Amino acid sequence: MSRNAIKFLLKSPHLTYLILAVLFTGFFLFSIPPMTTPDAPNHFTRAYAISTGKLFASETGPGAESQTDTIAGKEVGIKTTNKGYWLPRNIVEYTKGPDYCNNKIASDTNHPGMCFYYQNQTEGNSPIAYFPQVLAIRIARIFTNSPSLLAYAQEFILASIWIVCIFFSIRATPFGKWAIVFIALLPMQIQVSFQLGADVMTIAPATLLTAIFMRRVFSSQASQSSKKELFFLSFLLLLSTQSKIVMIPLIFLLLCYPLDYAPLNYRKGSFTHALPVRGFAAIIPIIFLFSWSLIAKKTERSLADVFSTAQDQIQYLSSEPLHFILSWLLNCYHWLIFQIDISTIIGNLKSMHAPLPIGFIIFGFVFLCIVLASTTNTEMEQWNSISKKRYSALFLTSLLCFVAISISAATLLAENIIWTPINSDGIFGVQGRYFFPVLYLLAMLPPVKPILIKDDKLRNAILAASLILFLASSRYAI
Repeated sequence: MSRNAIKFLLKSPHLTYLILAVLFTGFFLFSIPPMTTPDAPNHFTRAYAISTGKLFASETGPGAESQTDTIAGKEVGIKTTNKGYWLPRNIVEYTKGPDYCNNKIASDTNHPGMCFYYQNQTEGNSPIAYFPQVLAIRIARIFTNSPSLLAYAQEFILASIWIVCIFFSIRATPFGKWAIVFIALLPMQIQVSFQLGADVMTIAPATLLTAIFMRRVFSSQASQSSKKELFFLSFLLLLSTQSKIVMIPLIFLLLCYPLDYAPLNYRKGSFTHALPVRGFAAIIPIIFLFSWSLIAKKTERSLADVFSTAQDQIQYLSSEPLHFILSWLLNCYHWLIFQIDISTIIGNLKSMHAPLPIGFIIFGFVFLCIVLASTTNTEMEQWNSISKKRYSALFLTSLLCFVAISISAATLLAENIIWTPINSDGIFGVQGRYFFPVLYLLAMLPPVKPILIKDDKLRNAILAASLILFLASSRYAI
């Protein structure tokens, strides 16, 4: 490839992302074994069970298993259960090890060549969330029964779906193209983009939905909006919420989709035009969520059936809703204070004992703030065209901020219910990857008073920062 061709490709944020994402993701995918993340074995076996027609953990094992821990003197985790799946021995040995399959709680003489895998937290996810992994297993099993190859096949299809969705998200959004490139190339995000689980089907459709919504809202050609695109966005929301219900606040974007009326004209009453159609598109994901909740309850797979703390928290919520909300807000406060222990970070920096990862976290955070507040020359033209319609632009900016805050709150509420005992100081089970959808939402906001940066300078800064973080993290991947 010639130097001119490389320069041409790097001028486009979506093409730049495509090239770097393929390289970085390929390196991580083959450097990190599939079963290294804590929940990967559970997601692998759940997808395999679904691929064989076992949609629910309805089989009874030879014993019982408990996946619990004790926090603040109370049991946290998965309830003791005898339900699960009978799966081929080589599949269970790959995820649990041969010693597990030789245990009396995992095998018996009535199921030769099989081992029992007990239900876990993945039972809370709809089978729809595992469609890509199930598809990969069904295709790969035509050629091989090797568990490791089946796992790599799942990671490959998840990575492919992720890269395609982010590619078109960057191409579609009118703002924050380079910010999305930077976020999507963070080492943590790259690993999440192919690891087994529901993260890809949660974040990728949600990001693409938001990007298409922003393109339509800030487009000068209202005739391009269509019912087909609206119901495609409804389908994306269905996929995202079936993976994680906390993404339901995105429904407000469907309600505000500019169908058959001029974009950014919410003030003049045209918002009510075609509202029934938008409402129908928005209610489809809700219907699927309600249906799944009924199925989960009927098959004893609801939150209260699976998680040991959920039953107490749900009962607390129903009996004393005000006290529950105040307790949750207090837990959120303690959790936030614990996350930003500035005094400890500053003390480590002053004593020169701060480990390398903290330095890179601070660097990444500061750099990300700059990227989110900046606008390139190309985007500045778009920003100037909408800055005259301040009311509508302010409304849409507030809408995306509201959705981002709602998703964050829903995430903390969910973790408070399923992983946190009552009367705890903080919220347990929260992981940084849960907030990636919020970062992408914020990245696509039009800056209120943007910092104008030339396209070339911002591009070079993004490439340099991404390469530094990738090379720094590669030592941990090998």
